Amino acid sequence: MKLISAESIHRPEVQRWHRRIIERYTPPPGIGLSVLLPCSARKPYSKSKSHMAFQGAIRAGAGQKRSLLHEAIITSPLGLVPRELEEVYPAAHYDVPVTGVWSCEESDFSIGLLKDYLGKTGAPAVAYAESDAYRDIFIACGVESVASDLAGLKELVEAGLAGVEGRGKLSNKMIKARAVCDFQFGQGAGTGIVRDGTQIKGFQVVDPGDGLVATYDRNNGFLALSLVGAARL
Repeated sequence: MKLISAESIHRPEVQRWHRRIIERYTPPPGIGLSVLLPCSARKPYSKSKSHMAFQGAIRAGAGQKRSLLHEAIITSPLGLVPRELEEVYPAAHYDVPVTGVWSCEESDFSIGLLKDYLGKTGAPAVAYAESDAYRDIFIACGVESVASDLAGLKELVEAGLAGVEGRGKLSNKMIKARAVCDFQFGQGAGTGIVRDGTQIKGFQVVDPGDGLVATYDRNNGFLALSLVGAARL
């Protein structure tokens, strides 16, 4: 999906994304620190060279506390993409020219979504920014711990987690499956469809007792429910 002009922010898919992030998305419980990152040209972001480098710095800084971190990507025109939703349409399917220049409207949308996200997590945040546009967005949201290189990101993560105690947390696969369900079907659908004890095997969501619950659609990142999953909705 080509999102070339400033008017792209008003496309139905983009507007729907903004609404659902605010109305349907809830960060996973037990977050000790949020890490805010810029987007990348390659999608999903985690497959890009820049995000692989970010992951290395984050792992080095977090050590055994990696599970206490949550990552969110700031991008235009979608505003904010939680890591667990990076493969969902249109987050993994848009292409924009990378100019480093944001319009006031683009910045305002991102600031609004980031403030909503930070309010939901209730956790401190650190960020990475190489451009003033990103830095201005972070500072506008009260995030002043902003690194401009990988060494700085590692140090911020390490300092941000100092004194944070480990807490029980769901697996990343469970977090993703529930987040996709909520985003796709509405808040609360995740815990109703992907119940405790559910297993994620490749692209399949399986209940040990009831069998196949859902399958990830590789084309759009959403879940196709089985009869079992549909009955739980």
